[in-house]
Amino acid sequence: MIATFKKEIYSYFNSLSAYSFLAMYYLFAGYYFFFNNLYKNTADMKSIFDFLFTITVFLLPILTMNLFSEEYKNKTYVLFEISRQAKICIVLAKYFSAVFVYICAISIVLIMGVIVNIYSEINWIVLLGNTLGLLLLGMTLIAIGLFISALTESQVIAALGSVVVAFSIVLLGFSAMLSDNGTLAGIVKSLDFDSHFKGFKMGIIRLEDLIFFISITGLFIYFTTLVLESKRRL
Repeated sequence: MIATFKKEIYSYFNSLSAYSFLAMYYLFAGYYFFFNNLYKNTADMKSIFDFLFTITVFLLPILTMNLFSEEYKNKTYVLFEISRQAKICIVLAKYFSAVFVYICAISIVLIMGVIVNIYSEINWIVLLGNTLGLLLLGMTLIAIGLFISALTESQVIAALGSVVVAFSIVLLGFSAMLSDNGTLAGIVKSLDFDSHFKGFKMGIIRLEDLIFFISITGLFIYFTTLVLESKRRL
């Protein structure tokens, strides 16, 4: 598993995917931080986390689209077939390599906090809560993107599939607000990523939100493993 993890990290930084993702994430986050905080001379970083929620949802397909699709396309997946590694180890190695790159991206939030703290006192509990929320959100989306990538050898289809999921996640929140049916609105809200992210934005860590993100992450990692196992039987 460790060898596969190192291979995936090398592949990320030996191609444009990691650099493209990090560059775009830093660019969007830095631009918003400059005009929302530095230019306005405010220490309130709540709105930047709303912005980063959306950016994370739509940029992560860059990281996940080629996790398995590229292996299928280049016919290198056969190496995993003859490997003695359990399929779950391969899945976890690829998953955590993407998570590693993502952590590199969201680490900019802590740098922003240090900068703001130079000229104004910042609420570190809220900042760290938001950072944890972003981490859990990203880990969940990476698991979903990993599953989609395992379904096809086309990186374009994998990317489009992840973008469709991203739109669905954003639309869930609007659906809950627009629904007149209280029961339906409650069900939709319970599945809405933004609803479970709101607690973290206030620095509040709720067990139900942790369970939500961790459960979906585990579920899609399991689904990905099942996909790999089914390909081995074919």
